[in-house]
Amino acid sequence: MELTTVVKIVAIVFNILLAVVLLGTVLYITSPKGREKRKNHEPFIIIYWDIGIIFVAVLIVAGVVWGVNQGVQSQEDNAMDITAANTPVHLFLALTPDLTIEEAEAMAEEYGWDTFSWEAQGSNTTEIDIYPEESSYLSSSAVYGVTMELTFYGEDSKVLQSATLLIKTEYGTATCYYYPTEVTEYGRETGFNLTIKAKGRLFSSKYLLDTAQAVIDIAYPIVYPDGLA
Repeated sequence: MELTTVVKIVAIVFNILLAVVLLGTVLYITSPKGREKRKNHEPFIIIYWDIGIIFVAVLIVAGVVWGVNQGVQSQEDNAMDITAANTPVHLFLALTPDLTIEEAEAMAEEYGWDTFSWEAQGSNTTEIDIYPEESSYLSSSAVYGVTMELTFYGEDSKVLQSATLLIKTEYGTATCYYYPTEVTEYGRETGFNLTIKAKGRLFSSKYLLDTAQAVIDIAYPIVYPDGLA
């Protein structure tokens, strides 16, 4: 389910709840019990009480609806279309054991991707996260997108230690861990370790592949069954 769809559903549910509260308020203040509680009020209060509450409630509902619609429209206007041209898959396909940090950052700048790099204190490891610019598709457990994470190791001349590609769409999730050397982790092996799970399937499929292109050839038909522009 897309992010904007989730937002719209939340907005609808919220509006229904507000409508129920509004209706309940009106029914209460016009009921015998409500009138009994107001019987000692001044005449002008009795006349304008119901109208005032209804007017305020309607303004609140209208304001919330307008605000939610503006937020959804803003998300739709700013969200990038995921295409073959604007995802870090280009960099994934260009991975080689001798890839440098400078080359990765240069490609990110060329394609307009955002990058975030950090080095843990006291460590010779540098990590770089790469994702489409201004994208609301930053990958997480609930958000669709395409991201990459590169890990370089070394004191002066850092070398590529691992790379991770994550593709998450409404049709499935593909995760590939690339280890160019014998230094691996979590029981994975040298090469491209692909795990892919299609939507609706109980179990995921795992592959150990020799090339990045082989990963894409397997993953794309599952995560992009309708094709990718």
